[in-house]
Amino acid sequence: MMKLGLPIVLFFLTFAPSFAVADPHSLYLSAYEKFLQANLNAAESDIRDSLKLDASIAESHHLLARILLRQNRNEEANNSFRMAQHIRRTNRETIELMRSSRPAQMLTGVEGVGFLATYATDEAKKAYYLGKVALRQGRWQEAAEFFFKARNLDASKPEYINALGNVYLDLGDMIAAEDIFQESLKTNPLQRDVYVSMIEKFGEQAKPFQALQWSRKAQQVFPSDRYFQDRELYFEHQNRRRLFSEGKDPYLRDDL
Repeated sequence: MMKLGLPIVLFFLTFAPSFAVADPHSLYLSAYEKFLQANLNAAESDIRDSLKLDASIAESHHLLARILLRQNRNEEANNSFRMAQHIRRTNRETIELMRSSRPAQMLTGVEGVGFLATYATDEAKKAYYLGKVALRQGRWQEAAEFFFKARNLDASKPEYINALGNVYLDLGDMIAAEDIFQESLKTNPLQRDVYVSMIEKFGEQAKPFQALQWSRKAQQVFPSDRYFQDRELYFEHQNRRRLFSEGKDPYLRDDL
């Protein structure tokens, strides 16, 4: 067996650490530090490398979502937040990793389940009100982060989900807003103001087809509502005018 000489041994002792493979945790810490420094591209690179090594860590997906949100990549951010939410649902113990100054002592059995449920509810409420404060101060992206956190901790509250959707409406991101409001309506379809907001916003953006679709969705829930009946007729007419201007026969279309 060949023996290594002293110089070679010293070389490996000196430079071997530089060849060490980064682990998911150290990459997460590096990404978080760069995120705090507003070095978003480098932060995204590190957190994606961390997720390649271990995609089962909810906080890594949550950090990626925050990075994407700061870059106004709202749809991607929403997907990452949802992945974090899915992982937390399968492993409720990770809920104590949510950033909070409140000390948490993990319990077991029935007491543990009750504690986590109360903890999540309290943290969701706190995040929701912090988001409202940020919104009043014009800090839109930070408000969205708080509303994301509130929704992830307690998805049974439509007001938490709607707060996030309203931020997207204000930012003009209709794709993300539509996705969020559809999620909210699954928890409670009898939210008339949600339908009205989407119809009016699509109308303002001269998107009659989307406004028509939301008018029809609303009529399925509120069939006798004169406002939604009027909006359906109005936007159906707008769609037919658009098709006619494009040289198409507006009365042969079944998708209006």
